[in-house]
Amino acid sequence: AAAAGPLVTSVIEEPKSRWRPLPLNTVELSKLAATKLRMAPARCMHVAEDLYQRGIISYPRTETDRFQATIDVRALVGAQMGSSVWGGYAQGLLNGGRFTVPRSGPHDDHAHPPIHPVRCAERGELQDEQWRVFELVTRHFLACCSPDARGSRTEVEAEIAGEGFVTAGLVVLDRGWLEVYPYSAWVNDPLPQFAVNERLVPSALEMIESRTQPPPLLSEADLISAMDRSGIGTDATMHDHIQKIQTRHYASK
Repeated sequence: AAAAGPLVTSVIEEPKSRWRPLPLNTVELSKLAATKLRMAPARCMHVAEDLYQRGIISYPRTETDRFQATIDVRALVGAQMGSSVWGGYAQGLLNGGRFTVPRSGPHDDHAHPPIHPVRCAERGELQDEQWRVFELVTRHFLACCSPDARGSRTEVEAEIAGEGFVTAGLVVLDRGWLEVYPYSAWVNDPLPQFAVNERLVPSALEMIESRTQPPPLLSEADLISAMDRSGIGTDATMHDHIQKIQTRHYASK
């Protein structure tokens, strides 16, 4: 069997989706700032407070990740149509029939809505850190109002010398919300066409030896997630706790 080459025993294609993100709350903003902007959560919250005071984004200290029916989400999208950066995307949502009602998360503090842009702002009127936080908040909001990303996954199984091997590939059919959200990627990784009972010609057969690795050190985003799960601090104080244990030299990064 080995001399004749691997035999394709199964080809399965199935649709795949990448759901649009939930509306943004303080915990998620802090985690995204740490991982995507490389900005300390305490610094991110300070910048977000400045943007709120200037009337550019909504109140940044909230547990809520769902929009109430009383909030005109379409109007908030419309406010971004004048942007030189994502104005065309916002127009496509409203005028191109792509607008999608945001998903509803499980948290609602009944005091403040999810974090979202209140008005349009251009890069020239903000400092660098302010622009980066505003861009993250706005792109996240527009992603919430976009269609899910859609793709097709193909899984192929083959057998050689009694051993089974599996590989998988992905074709992205509609990038959806990923078009406006550069902080997350969905890579197009197609496979060649395979047919069941097809004989393949292997180019190489390799056996690789490796060892298990210890877990990596906690990132700030991991720490925020762990604190949130364990009920340590609140959405408004977690970043302060992280800053204090560093200032007091209990931990370092």
